[in-house]
Amino acid sequence: MIEVALASGLPAATAAWDEAHALGRALLETGRYDTIQVRVNNNTRSAVRYRCAARVLNLSVHWRVLGQTADLVELVARGSRPAWLSIQERLGPDPTPREVDLEPRGDIHDLAALAEAEQIWLPQPVQAVIGWGRWPHRAPERGLRFGSCTGQTPPVIRIHPVLDHGTVPGWYVGFVVFHELLHVAIPPTPGAGRRVVHSRTFGRHEATHPEFHRAHAWEIHEMPFLLARIAARVSGGGPGPRRGSA
Repeated sequence: MIEVALASGLPAATAAWDEAHALGRALLETGRYDTIQVRVNNNTRSAVRYRCAARVLNLSVHWRVLGQTADLVELVARGSRPAWLSIQERLGPDPTPREVDLEPRGDIHDLAALAEAEQIWLPQPVQAVIGWGRWPHRAPERGLRFGSCTGQTPPVIRIHPVLDHGTVPGWYVGFVVFHELLHVAIPPTPGAGRRVVHSRTFGRHEATHPEFHRAHAWEIHEMPFLLARIAARVSGGGPGPRRGSA
């Protein structure tokens, strides 16, 4: 059985419907599934997502790659990396990218300068827009993401503003910047129904950075103070504790 759903506002919806059914038939022919549920999306950041349970395949795929039936079957049914790379090449950059206006220079740290300095530790030079992100509206209770990297073209890297502080050493901010740049150099790979962001290749290369062990130790030690600083900022109680070590 094949079920197809289309996101609203898709161009050439009739063609997308036909191609989605053709993809569903090709996946049924692999003998791995009894039911194929295909949703056609318009989200370049989640171009292909899939999961299978009890021989029911739930697949979300971007309309621009629907015609790559063979590659999609190889990716979904067999986890083929060459097929994933072919799909990414076909998808290309977002035809309507959003303009990004980020400020790389903070009160303490200059992210643009750090990004340039960290290029030497990457497997190859990369280009990305980088700047300080916004303060959150709520304080996290435990974990904290210090950076993010989007898959758009060019990639956009945002660094958490809690790191723009005199008690946060420049070498640590540099390592966070390196980590996000490494996502550009070593992009996510397909996994069991979702992208693998921190692959083994990524982890091996990250561990070659000279500040790898020092950065992780500093992060574990300072995390309570960073979380407290965010909580103080969110509650309007001031800049928070000035604990830190260089």
